[in-house]
Amino acid sequence: MHDRDFLFIKMFIRSSKIKKFLVIINAALLFIIILITPLEYYTYNIGYYDTLLKKNGVYCILDKSDALNASKKIIDFFKYRYVLDRDNKEISVRFIDEGKKGEVSFTANEISHLYDVRKLLTGIFIIYSGGILLFIIIMVLLMERNI
Repeated sequence: MHDRDFLFIKMFIRSSKIKKFLVIINAALLFIIILITPLEYYTYNIGYYDTLLKKNGVYCILDKSDALNASKKIIDFFKYRYVLDRDNKEISVRFIDEGKKGEVSFTANEISHLYDVRKLLTGIFIIYSGGILLFIIIMVLLMERNI
């Protein structure tokens, strides 16, 4: 950008209606950032998954290492680092009870649902990242004008 481009931006921001509009937009972006940050944090936090599995007694029924491994694979799936497949035994979890033999795995419907969830989360996190970027840009512009 040239100096005349910055001059245009500065003149554009001088208008009181524009200033108010930018402050309102930044407040809305801050609200979105505050709202989505916990979702982003908990979605990719294996410690949170472990806490929920303990709290709900999953480790009394299913093998702990298998359940945590499946949780890690799901996190990797949400990050587009892993492909969920019904035939893949990496996401299967064994029972710890001797009376129950075999493994538990996701059904085709559950895998389809996880693909839908991943698509939704991707859209939300793109909006989240864009919101952070736009918030920073507007904040710098407002700070430059001492607003």
